Amino acid sequence: MRTLLKLIIVIFIITVLLPSLSFADFEDKIITSLIEHGNQNLNANNINAAINDFSRALLLDIDNDNAIKGLLKTSRYKDLPFKVRISMLQINDMYKYISRLREAINYYSFRIKNSKEKFFADGGSEEMVQAELNKLAALNENINTKSILNPNQQPGTTNDPLLNLIDALISVKKSLEDQLAFLREEYKGVMSVNDKLTLVKNNAILNKSRENNEASGIRPIHSDDLEEGHVDLDSELNHSSTDTAVLMKQLESLKTDLARKDLTIERMTKQVVDMSLQLVENQNKFKEKNVSTVDMHLELTDLNSRLELGQKIIQEKDDQIKILQNDINKIKEIAIFDKNKFNESLLIKNRKLIEQSGILRIYKEQYWDTYKENKSNIANIKTLEAQIDFAQKMIAEKERIINKFKQNMISFDSKLLETNSKLLEISVLYDEKSDKDKIFANEMAGLQKQLDSLREALKTQILEFNNMYSSFASDNITAPKLLLR
Repeated sequence: MRTLLKLIIVIFIITVLLPSLSFADFEDKIITSLIEHGNQNLNANNINAAINDFSRALLLDIDNDNAIKGLLKTSRYKDLPFKVRISMLQINDMYKYISRLREAINYYSFRIKNSKEKFFADGGSEEMVQAELNKLAALNENINTKSILNPNQQPGTTNDPLLNLIDALISVKKSLEDQLAFLREEYKGVMSVNDKLTLVKNNAILNKSRENNEASGIRPIHSDDLEEGHVDLDSELNHSSTDTAVLMKQLESLKTDLARKDLTIERMTKQVVDMSLQLVENQNKFKEKNVSTVDMHLELTDLNSRLELGQKIIQEKDDQIKILQNDINKIKEIAIFDKNKFNESLLIKNRKLIEQSGILRIYKEQYWDTYKENKSNIANIKTLEAQIDFAQKMIAEKERIINKFKQNMISFDSKLLETNSKLLEISVLYDEKSDKDKIFANEMAGLQKQLDSLREALKTQILEFNNMYSSFASDNITAPKLLLR
């Protein structure tokens, strides 16, 4: 009581002498003073006062690490009441859970910020984001209404600071849970806007590709399967994989046809070269030999017609090769476009997988902490059950001893009654004996008197005998032997 009065006087002096300080500085002074006073009480083993000081400090600053550590130190004392120990465990668990809630809130805030920056970098507008976030207005209003109606929103007004601290922690926990729920919905909204923008960009690229393919006579692959606002990444991924496999087969077939045509062109080219050589040789022979002009002209005409035919065939084959090369280039462009679309789909899925992995990590940590707490609670429950069984056995043993003692008491009562009856008999006999003793004493007194009288008579006779013996001795008379004996 004196210590509390000193603390109030110190606070009053601080309030009077330091009016220039702001309310925050004044509040910090109070918190520091409470923590120091709590440590002093803790060192003096005044645990209840220390708990009250640390609880009051946390009611002013619920995240003060020194106050939290000081309050949790008090839970190590074995003489704490059971209710206070349970409150300490509850406070420790709530601080751990609040810490995990804040980590999750920071994670979602970071993801929302990065998603918005990427959205604006990709050409998105603020209006699109705001239109999507306006859908969350009802949820935000519901959360605010629930916070207002929450009876634990304000700290308790009981006389116990520890109970008031628990109420305040419950209020903070519910507020953070509502904030986390709102951030999750906001994150879903931002990701939905990002997906829509990505879909619009993909549709623009696909429409451009469709126009180019239609202009070149090539039908685009699976471009009509995309719908505005609904993209099934798995199906698109499967379609892209199938299309790529088909294009690879077509490319292999074209390569085989091209190789076969290259062999045909090579063979025909050899034939043309052989025919040209044959023509030159025939011309030389014509010069060397004087063959007829008619035969030479016919042979020359035949060779020229074969040469022109070979040149036409070569030209046709060159045109076919150019067409095949153009087809291969177009197929390569389509394959590259599908590959890019496939890579973009993989990037989107990888991004979502990373985000889901982060969320899963948070849930795994929460599950692991909950699992360890449950395991510890189960061990405590088993210990309590063992203690209860032991207590029940001790109670049964005590009841058995009590019953046995009751039986012994009953036996003792019966023996006591019997002893009382015997004592009464003894007292009666004693009274009778006392009467007999009195009679005996009287008789003994009479006998004693008779004995005394006999002794006196005997003494008298002895004196008389001595006198008579003396007279006999003086007269020289020999005494009889009988008398001498």
